[in-house]
Amino acid sequence: MRDGAWPTKSVTPVPSGGAFTSAACALAYRLEGTKVEVIGTVTITTNGTASGSITIPLPVGTAKRRSTGAVNEDAAVSTYGVVRVAASGTTAVLVNTGASWFVNGANINFSFTYEKVAT
Repeated sequence: MRDGAWPTKSVTPVPSGGAFTSAACALAYRLEGTKVEVIGTVTITTNGTASGSITIPLPVGTAKRRSTGAVNEDAAVSTYGVVRVAASGTTAVLVNTGASWFVNGANINFSFTYEKVAT
C-alpha cells in the first residue's frame, strides 16, 4: 500500500456482551509514515443479544500509544460515543456514551487516528 491511499477492509465487530445475529464492519484507512487514519461503519442488521462496547481490529500494525476518536449512530437511535485505542493494542473499542446503539438497523460510524509502531 502506498502512503496516502485509502484501502478498504472488512473486519468482524465483537460486542463485549452477548452476540450479534448479523453485523459487519467496513473501514477505510490511510497510512502516512506511522500515522494511520481510520474511518468506518459497523452495521447491525440483526442485533441478537449484543450489548456493552464493540471491539474491532486495527487495520494495520500495533498502536504505539493511546488514542481516541469519535463515534455516532444516526440511522436507528441517533446516539454517540468514543473510540479508544490502548498503547501496544491491536484493537479499537467503540464505547457508547448515549442511548444504546444495539438495535436492528443501526449504522455506527466512527473515525480515529493512531500512531503505529514502526516496522
